[in-house]
Amino acid sequence: MKLQLQEVMQDMQHKTSSTIDSPFIASIRDKALPSKFKMSSIDTFDDTTDPVDHVEAYQIPMILYVFPDEIMCCIFLVTLKGSTRLWFSQLPPDSATSFHQLSETFLSHFIGAQQQRHLATQLLNIRQTKGESLLSFFTRFNIEALQVEENDDKVILNTFMVGLCPSDFLFFLSKNPPSAMVALLAKTKKYMNVEDSLTAFQDSASKNPPPKDKRKEPKHRS
Repeated sequence: MKLQLQEVMQDMQHKTSSTIDSPFIASIRDKALPSKFKMSSIDTFDDTTDPVDHVEAYQIPMILYVFPDEIMCCIFLVTLKGSTRLWFSQLPPDSATSFHQLSETFLSHFIGAQQQRHLATQLLNIRQTKGESLLSFFTRFNIEALQVEENDDKVILNTFMVGLCPSDFLFFLSKNPPSAMVALLAKTKKYMNVEDSLTAFQDSASKNPPPKDKRKEPKHRS
């Protein structure tokens, strides 16, 4: 459990130093794990069980161990699995300011989402339209994916790829298929960053074309 939490915290700190912003505020993401940290196993939440039960069961050992609020936030992230971890990663930057606020946001989303369940096969109706950006399609798809009854990463990943327009990104995913939704998120964001950089470079090049060579060719003597 400690090793898993350390990996998540290191990954979170790495992402905050890159182009991917963390939902946690600085005081939470920079909080060091106690040297004598010891934690019993905690059930994970994959959006198929009761979110209220999950939060209540999680808080009991947290209160017993008297962990500070920042650590409670970080450890809670470890209990999220599959698309629920994806939900967290798409929260606005610096929006998670305390465990109370985080748990309220968590319950508000997943209680409402569980009341509007639909089958995973409905994700096949979500297709990337011609000219639609990868960001726009991914956002639309993820909103629906968080509401499916069967939280099966393989099914969701396959339907996502089916919905993509033929592109270099689809070819890349076919050659390097992600194993989980979190991995898909990382690959998608990495590709979008490259895509945005390339677009910015092309726009800059079109607005500032290289100067033409004004040297005159030497006249030949008759």
